[in-house]
Amino acid sequence: MSKTLKRWGLYVGVILLVIAIDQAVEQFVVTNLQIGETWDGFSLFDGFITLTHSHNSGAAFGLFPIAANVFLILAIITVIGFTVFYPTLPDYAWMSRLGLAMTAGGALGNALDRIVYDGIVIDYVNVRLAPNFSNVSNLSDHMIVLGVAFLLVDQWLEERRRMQDELKSETIPGWWKDAVGYQIYPRSYADSTGDGIGDLPGMIEKLGYLKWLGIDAIWLSPFYPSPLFDVGYDIADYINIAPEYGTLEDFDRLLEEAHQRDIHIIIDLVLNHTSDEHPWFVQSRSDRDNPYRDWYIWRDGKEGGPPNDWVSTFGGPAWTFDEPTGQYYYHFFFERQPDLNWRNPEVKQVMFDVIRFWLDRGVDGFRLDAIGTIYEVEDLPNSDFSTPATETWLKRLEGEEWVEAGYDERMRYQIDLPENHTLMQELRTLIDSYDDRLLLGEVRKVEYYGNGIDELHSIFNFDLSDINRPDALAIKKLLAERLPTVPAGGWECNTFGNHDRSRSPHNFADGKYDRRRYEQGLALIMFLPGTPIVYYGEEIGMRNWPVTTLDGFRDGLGLFAYNLLVEHGVEPDEAVKRAQQYLSRDKCRTPMQWADAPNGGFSLDGAATWLPVNPDYADGINVADQRTDPGSLLHTVRRLAQVRRANIALRRGEFELLDTPDDVLAFRRIDQEQTCIVVFNMSDQPVTLKLGRRIHTGLFSNVEPGRLSIDFASLSLAAYEVIVVEE
Repeated sequence: MSKTLKRWGLYVGVILLVIAIDQAVEQFVVTNLQIGETWDGFSLFDGFITLTHSHNSGAAFGLFPIAANVFLILAIITVIGFTVFYPTLPDYAWMSRLGLAMTAGGALGNALDRIVYDGIVIDYVNVRLAPNFSNVSNLSDHMIVLGVAFLLVDQWLEERRRMQDELKSETIPGWWKDAVGYQIYPRSYADSTGDGIGDLPGMIEKLGYLKWLGIDAIWLSPFYPSPLFDVGYDIADYINIAPEYGTLEDFDRLLEEAHQRDIHIIIDLVLNHTSDEHPWFVQSRSDRDNPYRDWYIWRDGKEGGPPNDWVSTFGGPAWTFDEPTGQYYYHFFFERQPDLNWRNPEVKQVMFDVIRFWLDRGVDGFRLDAIGTIYEVEDLPNSDFSTPATETWLKRLEGEEWVEAGYDERMRYQIDLPENHTLMQELRTLIDSYDDRLLLGEVRKVEYYGNGIDELHSIFNFDLSDINRPDALAIKKLLAERLPTVPAGGWECNTFGNHDRSRSPHNFADGKYDRRRYEQGLALIMFLPGTPIVYYGEEIGMRNWPVTTLDGFRDGLGLFAYNLLVEHGVEPDEAVKRAQQYLSRDKCRTPMQWADAPNGGFSLDGAATWLPVNPDYADGINVADQRTDPGSLLHTVRRLAQVRRANIALRRGEFELLDTPDDVLAFRRIDQEQTCIVVFNMSDQPVTLKLGRRIHTGLFSNVEPGRLSIDFASLSLAAYEVIVVEE
């Protein structure tokens, strides 16, 4: 039954109940009371209220107050019962509450228009609204009319809001709203050739597994030709496949076989910069007069140094001097990743052609890398930030928290400029010219949704990823502050792990309730508004595997951290340890663990894998062992995906945060067809709650999978238990 029908069913039910009791009481009064002599009445408050009365005689008089009180009690129970104890059925707004209250109050007034005053039954209550207005007899009827009017207006506004929301939400591809996503780091997923590097044919072989797991969309990290200084995010050719991964024909086959299984493919697109080995940059740096010179950002130095005091996000200068041409080029990231000049129309045209190239091949969307960095202020003013950027990184390498506010201030001329939003609007127009394609942005700020229909379809909720632990207070605060700012038509993307972050099973672990705590993280991204993405291997609980020697680093960020520490006097062994612990991303990119077999089943026996395989594959952290164990983490992830798919409220429902104790997070997902409640005990102690007066149908519990009947009048939750119920 739709939410609209439920709302009006409740409205009509309350009104009919109240009026039925009203009429019964009035009929009782008329039939049973002995009406005596009628008097002319008297006035109160200088005539503002006039009462017309008659004298009652007979023993029946004593029955009237009893009937009236019974009615009053029933009316109060009805109104309070629906509006307080069962508030979620109609999704109340203040106008609907007021309308119900006025309608019930008016009916109550009708029943009591023969009230008792000093032994007299008052037949009519007349209220003069103003000296020049005629009297209004029976104010109760007017209250009913006004109450029904409020209900009608509220319903009209609700329908209007619903239609607007549906219109805007139709711009988000339906497959994305219903999907469970999965990120694959191509180099580490499945090696089909034995060279120790994952490839496209290896991915194709695993599509059946992903379908079994419940995956509907795959996000592929870069697979383009690259010198791999930033392990793929330094692209040397945007419209080809790196030979170690396969060919364009392999990619086409991946698309075809994925689509046959109703799995969508999203690919990474790096718009901000290229590799310094890209032919465009090779041409650009060859001569000041080269046609490609203005495809990148070249400037003369000032006072014997860079054009200004800007820094790279990794702490060093944002400018690198090119001695042959005598100018500096700009790079927001590493010096081997020069920024494209998006103010040049030729750059925009060629990059839009790249996007069309992949859309025409059939990709379902793009994850846009680092899109907040695309433009920088054109006249290059100094940031005038006195604290050296390296100090921020050194503090992080000592374990201190990242300070986002200071970072944004330093980078204010280099990130999130208004031109970014204009470009996102142009990209949205381009991608909307194709059917059901998606733009997912690697960006934190909800401003990149635009008005909800003119910029990105979806962005990552990195504020949630940053919490990365079961912290009910922090999560409640975040959700209460962030979700209301997401415009209708915007669609969040929820994840805890990715190729840049420490693996979530590692972060959620406490040494006692490791699995339950991590299951809460998985349930959270599955059931919050938006689309969940699971990072490869986290469905089996893959953990960080640290680099222990300098030659083990493959990630340029790890090498940057090591060199920075050594420059500031840290011993080499300690520098390796800190670099891998706090900055290196190698630890979360190790090969997928498929079986208790050599190289974890990722590659052939004897192959030298590009990164070491975590040896804990022999301890059951592999797909083969967990797939045969119904109680494994892998099966829990599969059940979570199945519960999400089977319940539309958990996929598309509106969100309502519930009032709970500090260590408990609970929210309601409300769809026209269904309402579900999700409750997390994010503490190491059992809790008992009173969240209502009903018994609900259990859909999921990570502690007691068989909990099918759950009483919300006395809801018991074990340590780190999460339950999902249907109302």
